Parts: sequence; C-alpha cells; structure tokens
Amino acid sequence: MIRVKYFIILISIQVISCEGTQIDTYSSQQRALSIIKASVKAFDMNSSATLINDIQIKYKEFLFSRGQNVSPSAEDYYHESDIATLWYDAKRGWNRNETNITRRERLFNPVIVMKADEGFFYWPETKELHTTINVGLMKNLFVFRNQYAQRFFPHLLISDALNNIVSLRWIRKTEYEGKTHDVVSYVHTDGNLVTLYIDTESKLLSKTEELMNDFISGDVVAEVLYSEYKIIEGIKFPTRADMVIGSALVKKIEIKNIKINSGISDDLFEPPESMNPSAYPPPFVPQKLADGIFFVPLFNATGISWNSLFTVHEDYVIVYDTPLSDLLIKFYISLIKRAAPGKPIKYVVPTHHHSDHLGGIVRMIAEGATVVTTPGNVDYIKHISSVNRTIRENPNGLDVDNISFEIFTERKIIDGEGLRVELYNVGPNPHADEIIVAYFPETKILYVTDMYFGYLEDHYPPPWTALVSLDKKLEELGLDIKTIAPGHGKVVSFDQFNKALGKTGKNK
Repeated sequence: MIRVKYFIILISIQVISCEGTQIDTYSSQQRALSIIKASVKAFDMNSSATLINDIQIKYKEFLFSRGQNVSPSAEDYYHESDIATLWYDAKRGWNRNETNITRRERLFNPVIVMKADEGFFYWPETKELHTTINVGLMKNLFVFRNQYAQRFFPHLLISDALNNIVSLRWIRKTEYEGKTHDVVSYVHTDGNLVTLYIDTESKLLSKTEELMNDFISGDVVAEVLYSEYKIIEGIKFPTRADMVIGSALVKKIEIKNIKINSGISDDLFEPPESMNPSAYPPPFVPQKLADGIFFVPLFNATGISWNSLFTVHEDYVIVYDTPLSDLLIKFYISLIKRAAPGKPIKYVVPTHHHSDHLGGIVRMIAEGATVVTTPGNVDYIKHISSVNRTIRENPNGLDVDNISFEIFTERKIIDGEGLRVELYNVGPNPHADEIIVAYFPETKILYVTDMYFGYLEDHYPPPWTALVSLDKKLEELGLDIKTIAPGHGKVVSFDQFNKALGKTGKNK
C-alpha cells in the first residue's frame, strides 16, 4: 500500500472536482473536514462518541476461497465461521479476536491479541502460545482487517481521519449505489491512503477504498462495503461489511451483537497462565536441519505460521515455496544471499498454486530463478507474472515468454552436487489437484505443505482426507522418512505424522 511519503506532494497540488471547478488545497481540506465532522454527528445519536471506551462485537465470518481452490480454474467456495468475538479497547487501540472456522475439515480457533506494537496468539486446545506476531504487518494485510477493529468500523475510521486532518482532502461528488456521495481521502495513522465514500444525505460511510498489490490481479483497488446500519446504544453501526478486491468478494462479516462500554478486563489482553511458550522458532531465523538444508519460518500470525525451505548446493540455491507476498520474499531473498553468499537462486519450487505459498514467486522469477512445477500451474504463474505491479517497488509485468520453466508430471530428480533432491507430485489430493513434496534421501527429510501441519502436537483431530491421501501416496512411493518439515508449523519427527493418522508404529 502507498505510504505517507508518497503523498507529501498533496500539500502543493490542486484538487479538481467532477464539476470542473478548481479547489485549492486549503479549501479542499476544509471541505473534507466539514464532511467528516458532519459524519461524526450522524454516527453518534447521543453526542457521546468521545466516551466510547471499549466495544465488544459478535459476528459471523464468510471467507471465500479465492486463490485457495483445488486448481487455479476451480470456482470459489466459502468457509462459514461459528460466532466469533472481537474486543476493542478504544483508548489504547488494543484488540482481542476469537474465531472458530472450519476450513477443509480443519477447525481453526486461535485467540489473537494485538496491542500497539506487540501481540500474541494461542491455541486453546494445545495451550501453545506464540509471541512472535508481527502487529504492523497484520494491520496492513487487507484480508485480516476484521481482526483489527480500528480499521474495520466506520466511526473509528472517521475518528482516525479527525486525528490526521492535515492529510484530509475532498476529492469530488459521485454516485454510488444510486445515491450521491462525497469522496474524501486521508492518510491513515498507519501510513496508508484511505478513500472514504460518505453518503451526502445520511452522512454515513458507505465504503472505503485502498490501493493494494493483489497476488492475482496486481495493482487493484480493495474495498470495504458497509451496509445494514442499526442504532445500537445511540450509535449507528453497520451490521454487514463486505471485503472486495477488484471485483472479487473475498470476505463478508455479519454482525450479530455489539456492546459498547461494557467493560473489558486487562486480563483479556494477556495470555492465560496455563499457556505454554511455543517451540516454534522466530521468523526469519533459519533452522539448519542438515548440511545444506535450511527451514525458515517467514510469518507467524492469525493463528498460523508460514514457512519456506531452501537448500544450498555447490554453485546455487533451491527455494521451496514463496509464501504470502512479494514484500516478504524480498526480505527472504536478502536472508538467502547472506546465508549463501555468491550463490544464485537457480530454482524455485512452489509446492502448489495457493496464494499463501505462491504469493512471492514473481520476485523469485525476477531474480532469475527457474520455476520447477507441474503442468496445471504454468499458465497461472504466467498470468500472475504478467499483471501490473507498481506498489512497493514490486517486479512489474515480466515477459512471460522469457520465464524459465522445468515442468514434470510425476517425479523430478535434481542431483544437486552432493545434495540429491527428489520432487514428487502427490496429487490429485483433496487439497490441490497438483501438489509437490520435496524429499532429501541422504537425510530422510520430507518438506510437505498443507496436507500436514506441524503445530498440533498430540491434539490431533480425526485424520482429514488430504492427510490420508498423502499417507497413501507416501506408502506407494516407499520413501524412508524420519523428519517432516511443514509449510505450516514447526519441524517434527515422522512419529508425529503417524500420530496425526492415528498410527502408533515407527516409520514405515
């Protein structure tokens, strides 16, 4: 997203309205300020907005599967949550979010706490506490906005605009959903430019817009659409919010209950004493599994960790998975260059096409890496490499005809100068039609993503279909495995893998 420094120039330019009249910077700022103040009054029926100390919200979440389907061309479906709860301490800007959502037969129910500059999450079943959460990145990831109330509820955004009035600008009047709206922009406290659409009649916020870099579409406008306003304890709240990236609905929230100033105990923002510190290593600290094999946690938040793995050979490096975003992978590449100075990244191996494991591959391609993948992912990777990406200095519009691919259907061997790599397509799997595991026979290490998770310890649910399918495939391959390095979670022994399947024996 665009940072404050890119908008300092707003101080010296003129804003031109849709009616064609020119408005100088001061007039634009003053007009925007009057609109924001009118909106404050419209939201607050009892003139008590400054007295909001805390908010408690119960909601249902519908998360769409965009970029997470069994194949790049499959239709989206959605996961529906049970009732989730969000607590917000307005005075300190602290958040606590408890959610329960089943995704592909798996229950995700972490408790996530974000304070001003620190945070943590824990799993109630395993009592595993993670304290390495990156609060700043969480606040800037669009699809996680509902876990940060200050960016999610209109009256809190309006209040933030009043705290940043120097950046306020009136842009124009426009029609939206058949009603006239004033369009106002400002630079949010976190440094991102936010555009507000305020209904000229009701003075309520109808939607926000932000420019973002999207994994699938490149430069795109992300929107939050607010609707179904109700008066709750004298304040108007929207009871529905839809999150849209481009034209794709990615998440919707239905508010079921809101309490204002009901009191929030400080204990809610501290981990319970019964929690145990996780053994999960901190992000961006490579974990050496064997000579030349490095497991790297890259991001740890929202109850889930994202990992990658790289192998160092005599003259080059191979990277397995590029999680989440170009920005994350930019830092990852720097880490690899420090760990293996002078050795280029020759190959990048995405295990499958899902955005949380392929999100930074364009940066790797721009580095000159050859993509090792299966046939069904080639056109998709070409597409995401060709779209316009200008935000945060992303690699932009690569020549897809010059992307280097090595494509295999079932198995590929890379005799990597003393470190043999065996890649197997273990699809079709219920998780993805084509999905790769990487096996290192000298050390008996298997890198596997999404079909197995390395953070459940002994609290395993009944074996899910993706795991059962993987187990059957590994039996057919006859691999001698001692260690599992997963795309989510921490490195575990193969015994843990068997426990997840309900087995009690040793390695097969």
